[in-house]
Amino acid sequence: MNNFKKITLTILILIFIAPIIYSLNLSNIYKQRLSIEKDKPVLSNAAAKFFFIKGEIDTAEKILKSNLGIHPDDIDSLFLMAAISAKQRKYKRAKVMLHLLLKKDALNNGYLDLLIYVLDNMGNKKLLNKYKQLLARKTGEKVDKIKKKNLNSIVRIASATSLLKNIQMNKLKKMKKDKESMFFKKSKVPVEKQDELAQKLADETQELLKDNGFTGRDFDKSYKNMKELLTKAPDSKLAQLVHWKIHYFYFGLTDNGNTDWIQLQAALESYLLKYPDDEVHRMEAYDKLAMASNKLEDWNTLLYYTELYLEKDPVHYPILYSKATALLKLGQIEDSVEIMENIIKDSPNSVQSFLAREDLEELGY
Repeated sequence: MNNFKKITLTILILIFIAPIIYSLNLSNIYKQRLSIEKDKPVLSNAAAKFFFIKGEIDTAEKILKSNLGIHPDDIDSLFLMAAISAKQRKYKRAKVMLHLLLKKDALNNGYLDLLIYVLDNMGNKKLLNKYKQLLARKTGEKVDKIKKKNLNSIVRIASATSLLKNIQMNKLKKMKKDKESMFFKKSKVPVEKQDELAQKLADETQELLKDNGFTGRDFDKSYKNMKELLTKAPDSKLAQLVHWKIHYFYFGLTDNGNTDWIQLQAALESYLLKYPDDEVHRMEAYDKLAMASNKLEDWNTLLYYTELYLEKDPVHYPILYSKATALLKLGQIEDSVEIMENIIKDSPNSVQSFLAREDLEELGY
């Protein structure tokens, strides 16, 4: 066999065999993790999606039923179960499930795509046209241009993390209602009086933070002043500035130099809740919240803030790697591997590329 034929054969092997090996690797990884980690909804949904697309419908259904036994309101599992019903040609059951899901999220593209697929197969042209019109209004397409997608393409873009995102949003809503939180205090004192107190505390704090030689900066007293300002003058002009700056103290300026990641997370999350229109500090807040979440091994929150960051800056390799880490820890292995492989390809000399290679080696790639 000459060299040209050998090269050609090698290329053909890589083209046809590599995807099979890749699929086997993921199958084994998912099955191994599912046998160890019994209550991981993201892992369950990611694995079910993988096996659905692979054509192992019974395996996908078994995984989803197990997860729904623990998390009956997991909308990602319910959506994937509707897709399985459609695959099994149980269209009426799929339609009922999708109508329930659309009550929770009326404009979800995935739900609408799957319902259009189901209604088309049922021959329900009147209802089909109604949902095509709804999707057309959302996407800007013309109704007659909306075509039925195949099931795999619909499932492939399905989320595996909606449940955890809902948990995160509920956590933030609860934080806002926390009457003990210094970040959401109320005051009946007139705003003018609050402004006077805030200015006095701010001037004193500014003096305390000056470098006075041997005495140094008094971070503890400064922090105390800032807390007093937030609790006693929450409506003052300076309250927002102090609310933002207080998170710096949790990087070890107090508490004997120890970083308090939990307090830092609370300070920044509450700031974003209270001042949602602050575009100046938003990205810095997302970045630091991702950092804190990583340190706390709070993978749900890490995923939440990395996705928010990447919506604004989609090619930021440290944040992309953090997102891949969160997905990997939560069990969405396939998407994590894809991100890490892209980092290696697009930024081969970066720190994140080195870390991604290590992670992939541990996974068996």
